[in-house]
Amino acid sequence: MWSAAWGDYDNDGFPDLFVGHTTGQNALYHNVGSANGNTNHWIKFKLNGTASNRLAIGAKVRVRATIGGKTFWQLREISGGQWCQNDLRPNFGLGDATKVEVARIEWPSGIVQELYDVAANQILTITEHQEL
Repeated sequence: MWSAAWGDYDNDGFPDLFVGHTTGQNALYHNVGSANGNTNHWIKFKLNGTASNRLAIGAKVRVRATIGGKTFWQLREISGGQWCQNDLRPNFGLGDATKVEVARIEWPSGIVQELYDVAANQILTITEHQEL
């Protein structure tokens, strides 16, 4: 194995894994998720930087959701990798939660944006708001 990268190549909310080899065949492990009866919810963010870099490298996304009756915070940081590049769209598993109560985006520029009561099972595009 040479490298491995996570990404949701079919945009179904279930992360897939690509494994690259220097010898032998590369492999894509497709997570079929809901086709196997998985009813868990998810949300994914596509970030567009304006004051920060366009790909939002260095941004942190935090979400709060009530899953199984308990409140959880999850964090994803957008970053590069060596020999591979994971999906730049942070993906959050939400279990039985049908919404994200709070989504907080901390941009590399220092700008912070918050969204409330965001429906699950979608790819949400967020553009960085420049402060005036």
